Amino acid sequence: AINNSQGIYYYYNAQNGHIENNLIENNSMYGINFGNGVDNTVVVKNIVRGNNIGMNLMANNLTVSENQVIGNNYGINPWGILNKIYKNNMIDNNIQSLDSGNSTGWDLNSIGNYWNDYDEVSEGCVDSDLNDICDSPYIIDADSRDDYTFTSQDGWNSGTIVCSLDSDCEIGFTEGEIYC
Repeated sequence: AINNSQGIYYYYNAQNGHIENNLIENNSMYGINFGNGVDNTVVVKNIVRGNNIGMNLMANNLTVSENQVIGNNYGINPWGILNKIYKNNMIDNNIQSLDSGNSTGWDLNSIGNYWNDYDEVSEGCVDSDLNDICDSPYIIDADSRDDYTFTSQDGWNSGTIVCSLDSDCEIGFTEGEIYC
């Protein structure tokens, strides 16, 4: 999906989809554009680069994970409710993200995203406990934040395990990943 107005476009009731391992770049409007009713869709392991808006997500209950969102005018803009956006590398987007949605989860089970404009002390990322996660959240807007921002690209592969003890949490193991 290269050099079009829209790279991947799902609209109206295209539910339970799976978009994986695509190169989506240099589209004049959207890299990925989901309209209303494109609910319960998984977007994983894509390279979304050089688009006006990398991902425009007007859908609900999406899982957006392990994507490279690079050099777009706007990185990711979720509009729906209950979307889960974690384990993404957000790199050199003019505006990394907007959050026009409601109840967007920018981290899941203590795993957030990497933001290249928030990975150094001078940008506000301090990692005093050396767990590869910034001690303070990445602020997306007035009511949206990533509480478990990684200090390095693909930081979730660093081998560090982080569990929040202030919530109900069970430690488990699946597909080579430890989660809580």
